[in-house]
Amino acid sequence: MKILFYGDSITDMARYRDADDWHHSAWGYGYVRIVADNLIAKDPTKYEFINRGISGNRTVDLYARIREDAWNHNPDLISLYVGVNDVWHNLNDNPHGLDIVRFEKVYRMIVEDTIKALPNTKLMIVLPFVVKGTSTTPIWDDFTVLFDYVKIIKNIAKEYNIPVVELQDIMDEAVEKYGSEIVCRDGVHPNSYGMGVIAKKWLEVYTENFEN
Repeated sequence: MKILFYGDSITDMARYRDADDWHHSAWGYGYVRIVADNLIAKDPTKYEFINRGISGNRTVDLYARIREDAWNHNPDLISLYVGVNDVWHNLNDNPHGLDIVRFEKVYRMIVEDTIKALPNTKLMIVLPFVVKGTSTTPIWDDFTVLFDYVKIIKNIAKEYNIPVVELQDIMDEAVEKYGSEIVCRDGVHPNSYGMGVIAKKWLEVYTENFEN
């Protein structure tokens, strides 16, 4: 089972790009690493993992590199996790995020073109989240437009019957219980505990939909 994780910094998490994909250092230090460790503990011969997250990526960046970084690997499953930068990068002095209309077009292109290019590859979508933290609290009212972007992703996933990993509620609950300093300090990039929360939910959805 070859699983490819495709996304931005939350997927990237300082992965070592010069390492072979089978080496744990190539998986980064976030939820991908936790997922890989858990699945390998169940069966060390069954799985292959590829991390192709790149920090700062928006949907347009993923689409631009999709053939080289995703399709050419011909994975059994692609886990897609992107969207927060499309909003966040619009909330600075040099905006270069995606407005919601372009976001929908490009996200749909990622999904539809992948289905056409790799008809035997399964898809799984992780929904972006945002909580109040050091970076997000000052621009919270503007950042909550992310929830509209998430609705678009959910609609596309429903249209193509793609399983989704919903994070907003469980990250909200974790922050309420432990505080953003422990869960997700800046409001976007999870700390170790937050990555564990994501990995646990990812594994639940994966097991329910793809494990025999």
